[in-house]
Amino acid sequence: MAGKQQDQITSYYCGPAAVSEALAHLGISASQSTVATQLRTTGDGTAWSGVNANVSTAKTGYPVPDVLNYHLRNSSLRYYPVGYGSATSTVIANFKTRAVADISAADPVIGDAWETSSSAYHLVGHPRDRTIFHWYTMFGYSSSGSSITYEDSAHSSQVSWGSGVPEYSTLAATKLATINAGRGYVW
Repeated sequence: MAGKQQDQITSYYCGPAAVSEALAHLGISASQSTVATQLRTTGDGTAWSGVNANVSTAKTGYPVPDVLNYHLRNSSLRYYPVGYGSATSTVIANFKTRAVADISAADPVIGDAWETSSSAYHLVGHPRDRTIFHWYTMFGYSSSGSSITYEDSAHSSQVSWGSGVPEYSTLAATKLATINAGRGYVW
């Protein structure tokens, strides 16, 4: 898949940007503002869980897959959340398998990073001196899924540290699974 990166239009719109990017990969146009309303994004960002999306279809309390599925309601494709506490070998293997399956079918995967000053790994260009929760979209892989390519909406003038973030990066799947630990991913 070719990249569809969008700079997030506010400092807290990484969730709307990631969903808008994913939908663009699927041939669906939805603005970050529209998606933000559907996700119930606030100044604190977009929740991983515990929020019912502002859509007319089924709500699970996981706003990102609910909004994706709303836009895909006339399709057989469905997105599901996978939350986990730590990146065990089983979690990493399942993440790689699911990412390869989805991306091979031209269906992007959305990650919800949880980065802290003590995190072993960070998304490329993200500062290491603070806690960051950040949604991003994965759309490519190499080496049978050992490496995953993602697009990062923090490459934005709206993000105070965004100038150091590339639009596109590739990291080891093990690192991405670890970065998502405590939150998860949507596939």
